[in-house]
Amino acid sequence: MKLHRWLPTVFVAIALTACGAKEEESPEAGPAPAAQQAAAVPSGNASAAEVAAAARGDVDCPANVATAPRGADAPVDDVVGVRPGMTYDEAANVVLCSNDLMVITGPNTSGFNIQTYGQTLRHGFTARLAEPKVEKSSKQIMEEMQDDMMARSGNAVRYDLAPGQSKWNESTMGLPGEERVVGAGREEWFAEGKNPTTASVVDALLKKYGTPSIDQDNPGHRFIRWVYDPFGRLATETSPIRTQCAGTGASGRVSLSPD
Repeated sequence: MKLHRWLPTVFVAIALTACGAKEEESPEAGPAPAAQQAAAVPSGNASAAEVAAAARGDVDCPANVATAPRGADAPVDDVVGVRPGMTYDEAANVVLCSNDLMVITGPNTSGFNIQTYGQTLRHGFTARLAEPKVEKSSKQIMEEMQDDMMARSGNAVRYDLAPGQSKWNESTMGLPGEERVVGAGREEWFAEGKNPTTASVVDALLKKYGTPSIDQDNPGHRFIRWVYDPFGRLATETSPIRTQCAGTGASGRVSLSPD
């Protein structure tokens, strides 16, 4: 079972600040967050802990978040502590503190096509659990490449996560050096034998996020979405934005529309 969590109000932040922008691939890659100054990865084989220690650098936990919390009457809008409006570095700090093996593996390059006039604009980042480093022979590398090619040609199902793993995708936008979170997603694949029941996951989500705008109990899966208007009012069946405005899902990517 995979668990996907998404921000229930992220589309509001985007609609108000970037209406009409176009989502395109961007090659820009910002610097690592202040909390993560990478050291040299050990040569030869290395454990996941050693790889993580080299990639994470000095991480202060619990994370230091100076951004004002949401209002007491505002809708719950965070994904495991990451919420719209947090700075890039704050979000990175929260994510790294979620697990001692969590590392930022690269920027979220599926961002906006924006003229930056030579400045570096951080569109976000991806983070996942560090894995052991295993040196492979050229023969092993060739065999893996051949296996991958055969799997692709056979349209085999390929999973981005293994049981027990999780990853984050964060989208940020703002002036260079002042980027803030506009979309956050987290995906988790439960370890073998650790799968919670669907009912327990639903109960936990409803307890945290409250009454949903859409709740569909379909054969094989449960679909739940929370949608709020810019005034913080829950979109119900009579609201046109109930189906027009969608969250970003676990990918953390941001989708824009004139609505």
